[in-house]
Amino acid sequence: MLFLFIIRRLNPRLRAIVGVSVTFVGLALLGLAATVASWLLIHGIIVAAVGIAFCIAAYLGRRKAQAAEGITVAASERPW
Repeated sequence: MLFLFIIRRLNPRLRAIVGVSVTFVGLALLGLAATVASWLLIHGIIVAAVGIAFCIAAYLGRRKAQAAEGITVAASERPW
């Protein structure tokens, strides 16, 4: 839970970097499960899914930040 709290505090760029890193760790666990330890399969799937979720959260956070930036710019361009 502490890890999720820390990730929530990151900006979208760092969140994407962490998401890609966690996804690669999950894929490495899947590769290790396929070759050596089959009990790592579920752990690899879970870690890869969490990494993909972080990447999606970073993408949506960036879009939300761009939309909020566009709203503030439009509001500041009022002639009155």
